[in-house]
This record gives sequence, structure tokens and C-alpha cells, in this order.
Amino acid sequence: FFVEAKVRRERFSVVFHTSGSTSKPKEIVKTFESLAKEIAFHRRRLSVDTDAVFLATIEPHHMYGTLWREMLPAALGCKVDPEVILAPESLLEKMRSAEKVFFVTTPTFLKRFCAYADQYEVPQNCVEIVTSGALLDAETSAAAKRVFGIAPQEIFGSTETGGVAWRRQGEASEVFDWTVFEPVKVKTDVDGRLVIVNHHSPRPGSTLPK
Repeated sequence: FFVEAKVRRERFSVVFHTSGSTSKPKEIVKTFESLAKEIAFHRRRLSVDTDAVFLATIEPHHMYGTLWREMLPAALGCKVDPEVILAPESLLEKMRSAEKVFFVTTPTFLKRFCAYADQYEVPQNCVEIVTSGALLDAETSAAAKRVFGIAPQEIFGSTETGGVAWRRQGEASEVFDWTVFEPVKVKTDVDGRLVIVNHHSPRPGSTLPK
């Protein structure tokens, strides 16, 4: 049993692909153990009722989707709606049918939705909104807070490094700093590039372009 458990931790892995937006696309291999460690960390730091339903506008095959719409709700014991939400009407319909909602999305969707939110009656049942994949501007964060009743939790990270830091912005006129996740260490090298050491990763040292 212990031998099998060790093999499963080391050999079960997932291959992700970077988008190639800043360089050539590449494969990133994550072991199940490294993904499970990251999920265990978020499970400890988040306070989510088990009756919350996860709704998402992201695909499950990206690392963000794998972690936040597949693995995290399973670890929390929450239900997941299997549909990838593409339209505001679909989101509203699903929100109305749920008592509590954990919403996993992107800045792009939030910006589009909030621009026309006055046309809808949005239920105030979001217990958490998580967004990642791009920078969330302060105006959209403030608009989302007005629309949903809660400001989004913004996750900074990458496929290579995993989650690095988070912030929750408030009013558009304020400046909010990032809080680095506890297991992560950050510094800059001599060329001014950000160096990230994440102990959730099987390869803990990663460097991002300047």
C-alpha cells in the first residue's frame, strides 16, 4: 500500500500548455501531489460552506480551471455546475437556482457583465468570486462589488509557478497591494526579473521575464 501510494504521488501527473503570449508555448508537467498541496493550502485559507455551488466561466483543462473548478470544490465537498458559462443570462439563471454561489471567472467576463448589469436583477448570493488569467482593473473590481455585493479575489500566478499572490480591491480610487501566499517566496534577480520559489511545485524555482 505504501509503495503504491508513493508511486501515485510521484508518477500521476498532468501536462499543461502555456499560451505562448510572451514566448514560445511550452509544456508544463505538474504532479498530482503538487496540485493537491496547492489545493490543500487554499482549502485551509478559505471559509466556504459546503452548500455553495461552484459556477465557472473557464474551461477545466487549463491549470486555473483544474485547480479552482475541479479540484477545490471536490476538496471542499461542494457541487460543481458542469457547464462552462458563456453568457450573462446563463449565469443569472444558475445563480437564481442556487442558495449560495462560488463564482470562478476572468477579468474579461466580469468587465463585460458589469457593463450591462443594470439590465438584470442580480441575486446577492455570491459567497466568493475568484478571478485570474489577467490583471483586474480597479474600476471593474469596484463595479463587481456593486453588482454582486462582494469584491473579487484576484489571483496572481502562472502555469509554471502556480498561485503566487492575491488581493481584493475595493473602491477604484484606492491602491491595493498584493499579498504573497504563505508557502511562496519572491525576490528579484540582478536583471530585475521576478524570481518565485513555490514549495507546492515539484520544481520550486521559476523566473518570470522582466
